Amino acid sequence: MSALVCLPGLGADDALFGPQAEAFSNVVVPAWPDPAGVRTVEGLASALLTSLRAQGDWSAGMTVVAFSFGGQVALSMTRLAIEREAPLPKALILVSSPRSREQITSAFRTQVALSRFIPSGLLAWAARTIVAPGFAKACALDEEQTQELRAMAKRLDAPRFKQLARLASTWDFDEEGERSVLDAGVKIKHLHSIQDPVIPAPPRETVGLELLPEKAHLLTWTHADRINALVRGA
Repeated sequence: MSALVCLPGLGADDALFGPQAEAFSNVVVPAWPDPAGVRTVEGLASALLTSLRAQGDWSAGMTVVAFSFGGQVALSMTRLAIEREAPLPKALILVSSPRSREQITSAFRTQVALSRFIPSGLLAWAARTIVAPGFAKACALDEEQTQELRAMAKRLDAPRFKQLARLASTWDFDEEGERSVLDAGVKIKHLHSIQDPVIPAPPRETVGLELLPEKAHLLTWTHADRINALVRGA
């Protein structure tokens, strides 16, 4: 059985895919390569592709579930696999993820630029005490999910978070890159809330896009059944 590779978003870890790990026995959530010295998402994607292939977790016909920043890496990694004539996944399941550089907002770029001046300790404190509780409320998480989010915030590696956010803010993937992925026969399924409080939804005509009407972002938790159905149907 090929691996079900799951790529988390910024500040998230394998707990984000708890419902998928319960439903599928082949879930693999790889650690991000060390971003020190990496200048682009493509550079990170290259290192991760090499690592997954060496471990046997990147193979033809596999499925990738990618959340938020993980979707940026998954799209870039698949394009690199095409260029390297490496095995290709049969499907990318993108969750609350941007599809191109046009969805990287100026507000996010500004936040990333300003984060250079925020001490990592202060950033970690804010994630635990301000961001996680507010985000849980904004996304209508239940009590169990809220506690899991708080626990995830406590595990945040703030220096690495800032490094990865810098990469995310300068992502240079465009429609041509996506077209190369689709033309190679890789299916793209994408679940996104039209009221996502973090990443704006792509245009309605985007290939493979399913829009949800409610305000939500952490869909691997709040809409786990739908994500799992997309995996089964891939």
